[in-house]
Amino acid sequence: MNEFNKEIKIDYLSLTFPIIVLPKQNELEMINNIKNMFKDFLNLKPYEVKEDPYSKNNYKYQYTLGNFITLRCQGPMNELGYKTCHLELKGEGCREFERLRSDISWYDFLIFLDGLNPKYKRIDIAIDDFEGNEITLDWLLNKLKKGHYASVFKGPYTPIGSIETGLSITFGTHKSPIQLCIYDKLIEQAKRGKPVLENYWVRYEMRFKDTKAETVINSLLEEYTNKDDTFYGLNIQKFAYEALYKILDIKVDNEAKKDHQKQYN
Repeated sequence: MNEFNKEIKIDYLSLTFPIIVLPKQNELEMINNIKNMFKDFLNLKPYEVKEDPYSKNNYKYQYTLGNFITLRCQGPMNELGYKTCHLELKGEGCREFERLRSDISWYDFLIFLDGLNPKYKRIDIAIDDFEGNEITLDWLLNKLKKGHYASVFKGPYTPIGSIETGLSITFGTHKSPIQLCIYDKLIEQAKRGKPVLENYWVRYEMRFKDTKAETVINSLLEEYTNKDDTFYGLNIQKFAYEALYKILDIKVDNEAKKDHQKQYN
């Protein structure tokens, strides 16, 4: 896959970290300190940290940082017996972090989070193709139907929809440690009523969960650092392409058996 006219981004990040309250400390005071720590890091005003009227996943408190970043506190205990907090950045939350802290990189953010003794639950890395000059969804679906591919998944792929209505091709399940979803982002955004300037937009979304998420974060920080990249501070492009080719390997059409087909370049 050619690297031109593509965008690679972190599009989801979820992690938990322990909240350690000493015997003489007040738990609510500690939660307030955590809120203020994130407020200061994200350059938010006090009124931009709002307590939500509800919370999810067995957490007692939930806060919205800015407009799209979620912080949950006083939740399930970790393996050491400490209650946990949960930080979640969905797609819009990731873009909000980039807007709020345009002066630092994702590398800086991950290093900041590392100081909280985090346990990463999920990270999504997306490759957005805005041209389709090399690979299109119908071309890819035809390859898959012929069995001209190899993947890390034991089960079959799942196609949903059509080229006309918006095709989605998923490898893995919601319980899989790795999941790959390839879909028509242009039609998906149109169905949600969101204006899009592009004429073509297909997304290759790799979702890494639990121990795989931990491995990806460690790999990014240790093997894919790029301090010259002021936006990511990570060689996110190199990582994304290498990860995608490991997950899904498209083969050249020929009459050979599947195991002897050549890799698509």
